[in-house]
Amino acid sequence: MAKQVIQLGTAPTGVGGDTPRSANIKINSNFDELYAADAVNYKKGNIVGPVSQSGGVPTGAIIESGNGVNGRYVRWADGTQHCWITMNYYTAIDAPQMGVYVSGWITWSFQAPFIARPNVLITARDDTFLFGSSVSGTTAGEVVRFASATPLAAGAKLATLFAVGRWF
Repeated sequence: MAKQVIQLGTAPTGVGGDTPRSANIKINSNFDELYAADAVNYKKGNIVGPVSQSGGVPTGAIIESGNGVNGRYVRWADGTQHCWITMNYYTAIDAPQMGVYVSGWITWSFQAPFIARPNVLITARDDTFLFGSSVSGTTAGEVVRFASATPLAAGAKLATLFAVGRWF
């Protein structure tokens, strides 16, 4: 509905303008439209909260975040999702393969599922390994391992795993 303008009439008497009743009807209609729009528009109260969608159209909050035993996640209303975890990996990196030493495979279950397999980045948090790699994954998790130029005994090694993809 378009804005309803109250006709003030000719100054100074208001001849030809809206009656008080018709002016108040227009005022009420304008406020009804504003309140209806306020219920569906984004504002302070619904920026952060559960995101949702219907047919690809966002219907919930703008940003949702959470954490748990499998790391943290952030979802945006446009469908983008990030999951990450900083983890200690205790297994030795000592199996020779193609000029480097590799660890065994570990599975990281994402804190929130993706709609398709996401892109995963693995970063060592110390100088004990050169890189991490993933071999396979699903919308619910990724299988990764770590590699080093020299064999490393079992012990705490920190790595951050980061996944980016879509939740819808």
